[in-house]
Amino acid sequence: ENLEITNIYHGVLPGPDGEGYLARIHVRGCLHIGIYESGLEAAIAYNKAADILRKKGCKKEYALNYIEEISPKVYAEIYSQCRISDSVNNWSAEK
Repeated sequence: ENLEITNIYHGVLPGPDGEGYLARIHVRGCLHIGIYESGLEAAIAYNKAADILRKKGCKKEYALNYIEEISPKVYAEIYSQCRISDSVNNWSAEK
């Protein structure tokens, strides 16, 4: 009863100064994914970053965010428009 859930998504934190939402993912340290207007957008960006890292050879199994409050079409639109930081896009399994 007295618990308050403040974050329902993996890799999503309140943004600096309480503005927006910070997404980050852990692989050999935390990688900054980006800052987004909503927690939902940050959660989708986290999923996209996990997909990018997996395609680049990262062997870590990430628990993805399950998003049920929007349609698959809206999810795909947000996913395709999410900008992901260079630290994720330029990550290499060889480092």
